[in-house]
Amino acid sequence: MKKETNIFDRIITLQNLFRAYDLSRVGKRGRVAVSRFDFQAEINLIKIKKHLLCGTYQPGCHRQFWVYDPKYRLISAPPFVDRIVHHAVCRIIEPIFDKSFIEDSYACRKNKGAHKTIKRLQMFLRKTRTDYALKCDISKYFAHIDHDILFGLIQKKVTDHRLLTLLRQIIDSYPVGIPIGNLTSQLFANIYLDPLDRYVKQVLRRKFYLRYVDDFLILGESKEDLKEVLANITVFLSEQLKLELHPRKVRLFPTRQGVDFVGYVVFPDHIRLRSKNVRRFRKKLKKLEFLLKTDKINRQYFESSINSWIGHAGHADSFRLRQSLFASPTLRAFSPAPSSLLPQTQTGRGIKTSANTPPAVKPAKPAGQRPKPAKVPGEQLDLFEDWFE
Repeated sequence: MKKETNIFDRIITLQNLFRAYDLSRVGKRGRVAVSRFDFQAEINLIKIKKHLLCGTYQPGCHRQFWVYDPKYRLISAPPFVDRIVHHAVCRIIEPIFDKSFIEDSYACRKNKGAHKTIKRLQMFLRKTRTDYALKCDISKYFAHIDHDILFGLIQKKVTDHRLLTLLRQIIDSYPVGIPIGNLTSQLFANIYLDPLDRYVKQVLRRKFYLRYVDDFLILGESKEDLKEVLANITVFLSEQLKLELHPRKVRLFPTRQGVDFVGYVVFPDHIRLRSKNVRRFRKKLKKLEFLLKTDKINRQYFESSINSWIGHAGHADSFRLRQSLFASPTLRAFSPAPSSLLPQTQTGRGIKTSANTPPAVKPAKPAGQRPKPAKVPGEQLDLFEDWFE
């Protein structure tokens, strides 16, 4: 494996730090910590470069909170200064590691993602001899990542001493595992399971293998074949990576039932949305309608939330589902083919609607400046308490 040297100098260039600063501000410009940094952004970025160059940079404390989507997860958000450093590091080293990852690892990588995953899975299902599927999930993956094993994997690719020191600081800034919320954690998660990817592909010789973060899927000819694969993977994870499979999330089933993966149920000839995702959206839709009626949210937020789900649903065969969900008069504009927009023709059997006729042109929006959404101030973080003295 080719090792990379002299990467640190590319990370601490002001051009890279300014770009990392811009990326760190996305979606967070209304927060107090970001505003404080913006006040003297150039000076603060030079200070970051100085601390990195002199080796005096120290990661700050994470701000922790819980989110529920669809289960409770503990999110650990780093201070804004650390976010800039993480972006600066990942912009340079991520392409280096990405080149060595297998093709069928799809999480947190450019030009990959969940939608590419299901397309690839559907292509696998159309192949012969894929009658059964083995689906696995690693138990508490991020919390069980071993710091020494992770750092050893990084050392196989990087020899720059200053960069290794910085990466070790970032890894050890969290006491156990790696935090969900760090940008670097996405890259570290892929690095840590790269040995598993290579073991399955090169040693077990499994052609139909997909991984998305800690969920992975293997297609095979028979149950006996996949049971043997499962036994080998279990031993490898325990001995090499100190990980365990979630006992309740290991499934071996026939592919004719459809393969449930990354939010979709995939068949050789069509793709469906996962049932519980649809139920969750129905509840969310009712809540959004109530909040809109009571003026708790504005129309822009209401529409963006629905359009976000439509973008997700559009990758499945969900035409009729979206028609039924958005059949009410208040939601008809989100329907894939609103009945009010289709021209109707009188025939001997009644009114006929032509689905091939293009919908009527919507009237132009009134001129005027679009109102800007209100900015909600975020919580103040202790970022530069010792740097501004």
